Amino acid sequence: MNESLYLKDIGALTSMQGSLSRFAERTRESMQSIDTEIRRTIEWINERVGYWQGQVEKARKQVTRAQEAYRQCQASDQTSCKYEAQALSEAIEFLKKCNENLQTAQIWRVRIEKAENEFRSQSQKIGELLSSHTAKTRQALSGYATKYSEVQQAENYVGIAVIDSTSAESAFATPISWVDKGIQLISLDNLPNPEGISGSQDFEKVSETEMRSGIEKWLTMKTIIDSGVGNSSGYWGEVDRQQKIPYEEGFQRIYDSFYGQDCIRVNKAGDYMDIINGRHRIWLAKRMGIQDLPMQVVEKSKSDDLPTDKL
Repeated sequence: MNESLYLKDIGALTSMQGSLSRFAERTRESMQSIDTEIRRTIEWINERVGYWQGQVEKARKQVTRAQEAYRQCQASDQTSCKYEAQALSEAIEFLKKCNENLQTAQIWRVRIEKAENEFRSQSQKIGELLSSHTAKTRQALSGYATKYSEVQQAENYVGIAVIDSTSAESAFATPISWVDKGIQLISLDNLPNPEGISGSQDFEKVSETEMRSGIEKWLTMKTIIDSGVGNSSGYWGEVDRQQKIPYEEGFQRIYDSFYGQDCIRVNKAGDYMDIINGRHRIWLAKRMGIQDLPMQVVEKSKSDDLPTDKL
């Protein structure tokens, strides 16, 4: 059967580009949410291990005191050491329970850390797939929508133009090379206005207020980061520890959100930049009057122009 693609469906290609971007961003937001929960769980289990280590030490001291009291009682002229013996027995039992709880907490910490490592490994693979394949597909859709539009304009006088689907399939198979240029400080004037965001009602995963606070905190960190002193997650983790700030409220979380796995991502093809992740941060930062933000730039290789002979 001869299948054909009608040029009146160009709008569907544009719609698909937006759907792909939203899918990729929501997937990354879900992964970031899971990552945050894992961090909270790790903080909690570490607190439990520390707590039971303290209880074990306390119980050992109680046993030592009870043993000494019982020994002194036996060495004295008292006819009965019943209370001292009972106190010693209770202290030993308390030490036993504390050791059991400590061992349980340590076992779970090992299991949680193993699960965390497995999650991060899979999360990285998913992130790479989203960054590469989504970018390639969106770039192809954009290119062919443009080409189809040009052909349509040229053939309007004879009605709706038709393109053989095998030509489109062959064109989509053409490989496109993308190069990760790393985190760069990009002027927001060079970016398009994010679609689908018009106000605070469009902030679902993170509220506009919370995101604004995060951007403002990043601004206070920027000088230290740019100096090279604070250009690592570990640096800000240590700052949080010294100030006793939990991860979800600390500087390390802000650093990770701008320079880690959930950083803003854009694809660059020539002078055009396409927002892949971080649309809400970009939208809000523009309205806050911020000039630039750090973001990961994945650039299309200049030698891999979309084919023009498929039409």
